Amino acid sequence: MRQLKIPKIWRKALLVATPKPEKPLGDPKSYRPTALLCVPFKILEILIYVRVETITDPLLPQEQAASDMGGQP
Repeated sequence: MRQLKIPKIWRKALLVATPKPEKPLGDPKSYRPTALLCVPFKILEILIYVRVETITDPLLPQEQAASDMGGQP
């Protein structure tokens, strides 16, 4: 972190094809890609989000959409 570099292994994702409901399974358009990221990368992402949110959240107007991550950035 001191060098401001993220390990390459953290930036790799496993892509999983998730079928869309009520679509034919034989059609490639019937699937949506889901990227499963490395756990340490997700933790880093959340830590950065929390730090940035505490700075930017007070600057946003009240009418702005909610800032709650819902467990995910």
